[in-house]
Amino acid sequence: MKKILLFAALVIGVGSLIVFANVHPVTDREIDREYATASPWPPGKYVSVRAYLYRIGEIKDPKDYLHTEIWEHGKLADSVVDKQGIPLAADQVKRLVGAISQVPPHRDGIMWISGSACMFNPHHAFIFYDGKGDPVATIRICLLCEDVRVSPERSLHYQSDFKQIDDLFRELKLPVFHSNEELEAYRGGK
Repeated sequence: MKKILLFAALVIGVGSLIVFANVHPVTDREIDREYATASPWPPGKYVSVRAYLYRIGEIKDPKDYLHTEIWEHGKLADSVVDKQGIPLAADQVKRLVGAISQVPPHRDGIMWISGSACMFNPHHAFIFYDGKGDPVATIRICLLCEDVRVSPERSLHYQSDFKQIDDLFRELKLPVFHSNEELEAYRGGK
């Protein structure tokens, strides 16, 4: 895209960050074409996808909030609850990728991109594995602030459909935390 002007507004009461990206001289048709021709995600070939629950324990050191990777130093993070993970069927993978690949709303060349002002603190992740069992991509999800991070990163910004994500977690029999109270209750009762 050509020159981008960004305007941000922080809504304190809701803890949301809304960014208006005014892309000139770009039309809605050009934005649609750019998203339609974007490189597919995840890149590369994968043969399986597994869901994981991690980072459930209480974080005592504030610097650990910044350490959110699911795969590190050639292995799963120590905080992963079940190292086997939960395998996804092909239709579940398709729904997952669709849920995190929503084109942001736009009109007259202006995109409305929303995000959260809370600290990214994921408890759910997905790893895409190749035929040798090596990860080729990851998705980390924080339901507390409704934020998604993918690796490798994508060149365009996408929104996520958290109702679809919640439905998938429930289908996989994974707990869903939309508040610190729900997380604390899970910690106390697991």
